[in-house]
Amino acid sequence: MSPELRAKAEKLSMKGIGAAVRTYLDAHPEVKGVYWGMPGGGFYGRYMAPQQTKFKGFTTFANSWALMSEVLTFPSDVGRLIEKKILDAITPDIDQVRVTDAEGTDVTWSVTPETGRRWKQGLYWPGHLLMYPDSATGQYSYTFESYPTPNKDWIPREPIAMANGVIAGTNGSGGFWPRMEIRLKGGYITDVKGGGVYGDVIHQFLDYPHINDLTYPYYDHPGYWHLWEVALGTNPKFFRNPSDFYGSGHAGIYCLTFERYRSGEIHWGFGNELPNEPGSFGLPTKWLKFGADHDLPADNVFHIHNYYITYKVHYRATDQWANAIDRGHLTALERSRSAGSGGPLWRSWRRIGFPTFMASMQRAFTRTMRAIPGSMPTPR
Repeated sequence: MSPELRAKAEKLSMKGIGAAVRTYLDAHPEVKGVYWGMPGGGFYGRYMAPQQTKFKGFTTFANSWALMSEVLTFPSDVGRLIEKKILDAITPDIDQVRVTDAEGTDVTWSVTPETGRRWKQGLYWPGHLLMYPDSATGQYSYTFESYPTPNKDWIPREPIAMANGVIAGTNGSGGFWPRMEIRLKGGYITDVKGGGVYGDVIHQFLDYPHINDLTYPYYDHPGYWHLWEVALGTNPKFFRNPSDFYGSGHAGIYCLTFERYRSGEIHWGFGNELPNEPGSFGLPTKWLKFGADHDLPADNVFHIHNYYITYKVHYRATDQWANAIDRGHLTALERSRSAGSGGPLWRSWRRIGFPTFMASMQRAFTRTMRAIPGSMPTPR
């Protein structure tokens, strides 16, 4: 790549765009918020640091499919109620978790009181709740009440959770593939079966030089192939967006990133990632330097999506199990409906047909025309 082309690529990278946004915000303090990126991306705020508190979220309406959907009209207060119900159910009193799915996923992990405390502290991310302790750590997290202002305390990564079992599926951010199984022991991948070319790539890199014997910063355990992400979608109106197939996702290479915000869907992320380091809301420079110095990856890349998850937690004090997700359905949806929210909680998937398209276009046309003075009579 020529120096000129490389400079252009850096300018259009997340780091380059974040720097440009930060510079603009520094020059325009009257701007109170920024919407940047498409659903499926992560950690946009850190690229804007120290202006990270002005990152308000993604540009959900980035294409016609999203604009025609019910995502944008779903009541935000109901969405927050759903998330609050889930957050209330994840407490430091949990000592065991079991996750199963119709495609063959069956994973368990134990939770110590200290791990549960750190998990609870970092659990919240809007529409993308972090349902595994390690996903919630190694960062300045957010709380439901204070988002988008980060917490002042950095959450240590260790001690990590020790997930055991198998995660199985046929698609994720890499697209679609034959059924694949990823086996875990002590929180790390031990084997990969199936998955076609996608599975072959993961299997090949399981033995990449030093990927298993070097210890990343802020870890006590060596190795890269760690179960890092277990994230839960919470909005019942997100769907499989046709514009998100085959490499047109938020980063231009990922697929199926939009749909993972749908309520009850879990996506699993394998590898290692650290959102922040102690003392900085920005990029984790020590972490990234470690990856560059040793020619090792410094983020999680491979994902599997599951759609019919049952996610069970066991409470230490009462010796009882409870389902946060029941065969792909958020139990918080039922509790939110009983609170009086009613109809909006039906889930979408592929509900955009020609009648919906025409109705959406008519609504958009009407809104546009009413915004032009004198173009339409004002309704009584």
